[in-house]
Amino acid sequence: MSTGVITKDMGHVDIPTLKQFGSSNQETHDTAVADKVVEEFLNNYMIWKDVVGYMVSGEDGDRLYGAALYTYSANLCLSNHLSEDKVKLLQSELLDYEKKVECFYKIKEALYSNLVICLHKLSLTSNKDLKEYLKKAIYYSQAEANHCSYKVDECYAYRTASEYLIDSFKNEKLSMSSPTTFNDPFDCPILELLTLYGDDISKLTSEAYKECVKITCFVKNTKVQPEMDAENNSIWVRKHDNDPEEYLSELMWAHYADNHKGVCIKYHFNNDITKFADECKSQIAYFRDIDYTSDMDVFRKNGAINLQDAFFVKGKAWEYENELRLFTYDPNGTGKYASIDAKNCIVAIYFGLKCPKEKQAEIINILKGYKWVNEKGVWDYTKHSIVNIKEEHRVEFFQIKIDEKHFGKLKAVKIDNI
Repeated sequence: MSTGVITKDMGHVDIPTLKQFGSSNQETHDTAVADKVVEEFLNNYMIWKDVVGYMVSGEDGDRLYGAALYTYSANLCLSNHLSEDKVKLLQSELLDYEKKVECFYKIKEALYSNLVICLHKLSLTSNKDLKEYLKKAIYYSQAEANHCSYKVDECYAYRTASEYLIDSFKNEKLSMSSPTTFNDPFDCPILELLTLYGDDISKLTSEAYKECVKITCFVKNTKVQPEMDAENNSIWVRKHDNDPEEYLSELMWAHYADNHKGVCIKYHFNNDITKFADECKSQIAYFRDIDYTSDMDVFRKNGAINLQDAFFVKGKAWEYENELRLFTYDPNGTGKYASIDAKNCIVAIYFGLKCPKEKQAEIINILKGYKWVNEKGVWDYTKHSIVNIKEEHRVEFFQIKIDEKHFGKLKAVKIDNI
């Protein structure tokens, strides 16, 4: 986005023509029209690109030229006279635009997507290089779709008490996994749908997602995104009225904590664990609740899927999980597993009914000196403004037991004298 003012004469640029080109020629299915649009861009782009970095006649030059470059790329995909030199020009202008212009993620996403189509049509590069361009397109689509950061005051994760988990405690890391490792074959439906489409670009896009997307899953009984009441106050809505406390879910203990031999971890995340494109030039990370549907086949029938549904929809059978996800996208990511820094965020550990005593002792020994941090805003009367303060609290430990007073229920008993 242009933040400066005009510092040189722009009289040589026909701004109305540039604006008209970028707004009126973006959608066409006529190859003859597409050829004319491509030629118009080729005849004018050297002058038009001068507006990048400036406000011109009340218009943002970055947006004006970005729209024109997109129009060129979209029509180039349809042109009867697609050629290597025209595609190389698109590639060069895109890289230059990306280097000079911040934001305008939607334009950059479209430019990379159209570049892939053109390169593929002419077989100008390898599938490996095409996949790298697709990774950039996906990155910008994620950047465009996600701008909200939610403070997650508490959420829970059921885990096996493995050496991998022990190491994550020692290093204060949060483990992430590729959706390809998940136990639901229809999880992240975009991956399967792209495979069903069968064309080369869809297959490469699926591979890009599998390499770059990493997710970690939590349990949270309330929605992470607040709703507004009649007085415009934020309220956090429960997903179901009669759910037990997150750490007392019998099914979650059985399915995700090694049949009660593992642990349940209570987390408190401040906003700094989320990352957005304007803060971080590579990885994007954000929280989002899972939605549950009784008709997964609707995505195949529609032949399309949006970003919300792509990674945050599951079948109704999984609704008991009350799942919250931390989603990360790293265009440089590889493999099935990754980890991110997660310092000062473990609030409590709940040991399963059958968790071995030696494992309990090992985990307590690691975490007993750790503290979690709660950041909150407090009004400072001397400064007449809100200031952030940090409260530190020690990690607590609990043993899950059978509730003798309520047969069929579990309870958590605090472990003292640590």
